[in-house]
Amino acid sequence: MSSLILISSGIIYFQISLFILNYFDQYVHFPYMDEIFHVPQAQQYCLGNYNEWNDKITTLPGLYLISSTISRILNLTFGIEESLRFCDTYWLRLSNVFLSTLIYILLFKIIDHFNSKRLSSPKLPLLFNIVSAFSLSLFPLNYFFQFLYYTDSGSTLCVLMAYYFQLKSNYEFSAIFGSIAILYRQTNIIWLGFCAILFILTNIESMFQTKKDTRVKKNIDELTLLAVAQQRSKKHSNLFELVAKTPTEAFDKHFDAKKFIQKLYREDFMGKKIIYSELFRVFDYKSLQPHIMVASIFVFFVFVNNGIVVGDRSNHQACFHLSQIFYFCSFSCIFTASTFLLNLKKIKNLFEFFRVNFKAVIVVILPIFCLIIHNFSYEHPFLLADNRHFTFYIWSKLIRKHKLIKYALAPVYLTAIYLMYKNLSNSGKTVGWLISYFLCTFVCLVPQKLIEFRYFIIPFYIYRLNINLNSWKQLILELAFYFLINMATIYLFFNKTFKWPNSEDTQRFMW
Repeated sequence: MSSLILISSGIIYFQISLFILNYFDQYVHFPYMDEIFHVPQAQQYCLGNYNEWNDKITTLPGLYLISSTISRILNLTFGIEESLRFCDTYWLRLSNVFLSTLIYILLFKIIDHFNSKRLSSPKLPLLFNIVSAFSLSLFPLNYFFQFLYYTDSGSTLCVLMAYYFQLKSNYEFSAIFGSIAILYRQTNIIWLGFCAILFILTNIESMFQTKKDTRVKKNIDELTLLAVAQQRSKKHSNLFELVAKTPTEAFDKHFDAKKFIQKLYREDFMGKKIIYSELFRVFDYKSLQPHIMVASIFVFFVFVNNGIVVGDRSNHQACFHLSQIFYFCSFSCIFTASTFLLNLKKIKNLFEFFRVNFKAVIVVILPIFCLIIHNFSYEHPFLLADNRHFTFYIWSKLIRKHKLIKYALAPVYLTAIYLMYKNLSNSGKTVGWLISYFLCTFVCLVPQKLIEFRYFIIPFYIYRLNINLNSWKQLILELAFYFLINMATIYLFFNKTFKWPNSEDTQRFMW
């Protein structure tokens, strides 16, 4: 019954998106923005010209391989010999709408997986999961870019598939979809690494579970698990015990950082070699072999290619753009505002945090944030060169309005980081999970000089899926918020057009 409802709702989602896509085709029939690179490249692949490559494209050809494959299947199905029949701009965009519909179904599966493991469940759980998936599918960045032939829909789908199969302990399929995700965007290797880290963390956490219901793979010998569990009860590894706990459990009032570091050095790094030898036996490294294989191939590619970027590298130079973390956390808090706006306890805890730590915030934290803003904020040439993107106006009308504004936003960034941390820790995420997530987000975003909201889609989805939202009020507020932003964005894109002095082409506002 639930499968039938899910498929029916997926069809409805596709039909609504198809209706909007037809308007996109009506208003913007020809390739727009980065589509001027992607559409001709896909058409070359549809014609079988795999040696043709536009040097302006900096990602691997996953987008074009998938599109040309779908085009060939449709040609064979309908007996059409014209190679470009299903490879024009409309059909290429339609393929992204189809992938976005699969994202909706996949989001439901992930949400259902998490909610089935939570102690408290909302009223009408099946309907709640469907509405949650629909709301997350309407996440404005995801929803808008499904109507353009960009890499985002395919990239997001494959990363979420890799994540879903990791949650289901199907590590082979996780690695397969992770490798396809890398073909869409090279930085997705980071999220495949995140999946591998979660597997290791699951095994570490199992070391501290005495119950029979363990999350370790079934093919691990039960006697080995029992023996190790007994050994752990006698002689714990301090480091692994720390990462297996939630922040509340790990950093209680009895926690002493100095003593912990001393204990870590004396006991973990200088002793307990028997424990570590047994840990190596419990870690099912066979399950990680697909991830290791994909990572090895990627390292070889980077070595041969002399970097991860293909094509034009001049505008994609890596840097240490630490302020990207501030932008991402602020962005994420705006799009998860429903989790704390209707929760007086969270707002009270926020004020309590600033009250209790006022001196540390004023004397230490905010000055450090200001130093980061001063030394590790960058303006990519594209940021202020293209007034079609919303980031142009955020930067020129807000950040650049006065030289002190960027520093005045430091308390906002601290608030955003705190709220993200509390949302995740209150959802039962362990210290190891939190470190892994923020580390992967750091590696994904900080080397990027360009502030591009599309880069936030995957880390945002991982964050949002892992916070405990089981209130109908919060969900309806999130859904309404996303819906209104999408309506405004699409309205601006269709109706508020303008022209540049040196061009006759119609320009449109977009993310």
